[in-house]
Amino acid sequence: MRTVFTLVSLILLMTGVAAQARELPGSSAVTLRPQMVVHDVVASVQVAGRATVLPTADPDLSLPARLALFAGTGATVSLLELGDRSPLKPTVPEALWPLLLARIPRLASQREALGADLLATLITQLEARDLALIRTLAGASGAALAGSAATDGKLQRGVLVFSAGTLLTLLRNPAAVRRLAVLSVKPGVPADIRKEAAALLVVGAALVVQQELALARFLASLDEPHL
Repeated sequence: MRTVFTLVSLILLMTGVAAQARELPGSSAVTLRPQMVVHDVVASVQVAGRATVLPTADPDLSLPARLALFAGTGATVSLLELGDRSPLKPTVPEALWPLLLARIPRLASQREALGADLLATLITQLEARDLALIRTLAGASGAALAGSAATDGKLQRGVLVFSAGTLLTLLRNPAAVRRLAVLSVKPGVPADIRKEAAALLVVGAALVVQQELALARFLASLDEPHL
C-alpha cells in the first residue's frame, strides 16, 4: 500500500511540476527569447552567407537575457546536431545548411562559456542563501516544457525541449545541487529558505525526468510526418 501511495504521489508530482514551476518569477522572460537566438544565428548565415555571427555574452545583459542566450545557444547546437532530421533544416537555404553545421563546435564552445559564467553566478547566490537564480531556472525550465507540450510545431517544440534541457544542466549541476541540499537542512538557515530549497530539489529532479520524456516524444515525432 505504501508503494502504491508513493507511485501515485510521484505521478501527481510529475503531472503538476511544470505548471507549478512556470509560475515562478522570471520564467516567461527567459522562455520567450531562446527562439530569437536560434533565429538570429540562422539569419546571420542568410545575410552574410557564412555563420560568423555568434551569440556573445554582453556583461551588460540582464540575468534573464543571459539565461535566454544560454538556452537559445544550447537549443541551436542540439537542433543542428540532429543533422538531416532537424526541423531547422527546412527553414534554411540548402546551400547554407552545411555552413551552419560547420559552426557547431564554435556554438558549443559559446554555450559552455555562457554556462560557466551563469554557474559561477548561481554558486555565488546559493552560498549567500539567495535562491533567485535557481528559482528562475526552475520556472523557465517548467515553462519551456509546458510550452513544448502545447505546440504542434516541430521546430518550436524542439527549441523549447532543448532550451529546457540546457537550463537543467545548471539547475541540476552537482555543485549547485549540493549547496541547495545543504541549505535545505542546515541549522541556522531561515525556515522559509530551507523549505524552498527542499522544494526546488524535488522540482529539479522531477523536471529532469519530464524533460527526458519530452525529448523522447520530440525525437519520435521526427519520424512521424503526420505530427
